[in-house]
Amino acid sequence: MSIEDEIKASKDYLLTFVREDIKIPILTIDNVARVEAMIQVDSRYSNNRDEYNGETSSNFFHKLKEILKDKEELKDNENTLETCIYQIVRTIDKENSTHLNSNIRAEDAKGDNIKKTGRYLIADKILQFNKKRFLEHLTNPDKALKEDGLFRIIEISGGRKNTSFASKFCHYACFNLFDDKNKDNYSIYDAVIRMALPIYIKWHKVTVENINYKNEYRKIRNALCRIDYKLYQTIVDTVLKASESDISRNGFDHLLWYYFKGKNEQEIEEIYNSIDTMNNSK
Repeated sequence: MSIEDEIKASKDYLLTFVREDIKIPILTIDNVARVEAMIQVDSRYSNNRDEYNGETSSNFFHKLKEILKDKEELKDNENTLETCIYQIVRTIDKENSTHLNSNIRAEDAKGDNIKKTGRYLIADKILQFNKKRFLEHLTNPDKALKEDGLFRIIEISGGRKNTSFASKFCHYACFNLFDDKNKDNYSIYDAVIRMALPIYIKWHKVTVENINYKNEYRKIRNALCRIDYKLYQTIVDTVLKASESDISRNGFDHLLWYYFKGKNEQEIEEIYNSIDTMNNSK
């Protein structure tokens, strides 16, 4: 087989788009499966999923899952859980570049000041939950999103607002600790997804409160940066429903993130505007 034949054959494994000249990946199980396969063989990301790799959040969630089988509190005399929760916070922060420790200068984060860093502040707040309440809030986002809920406490406890980290902590906790529908309780609030989401809002003609598919790209994009997480998740769910797709929130996050992460905002805005061009040419 020649190189040309191999390249030609590879086209059978590419993502499918709404139209050949409109590069918007269709929200399908097939497209999500292709992205998941690429993530699994891409060492930049696959290592983070390895529960047996001692430096990954998956590994520390695996340990937490075992510990929670026997413990009622998130604190114990041996500091086992405290260490585990801190390591989960640290590794999620490291893997996702959420910069929790930017609340304090690196040169000042020494000695007793280490416990003033965002990672320690957030871990300490999580440890104030007992086992029952911790799991209850992961399985019931409505509780977690109340003022004293797990999500809100994480969001505001690092010296600055950390919505992205809170969404990732709750998402990965559910993904790793549960084996049922609760694995998909939280969408990831991520900069790449917020840039790409307006495309799907427009394509599927979604309107939720002040988010209107008829608006210009930047108006929707800026609104998505200001809205509350609960409304953000409602918008994601509305897009998925409008698409008549069976993909999960996790699949939606991965598809948008993996395809659009290499594009800048101007390129994404051009794709958004191409929908109008396509509609006008009909």
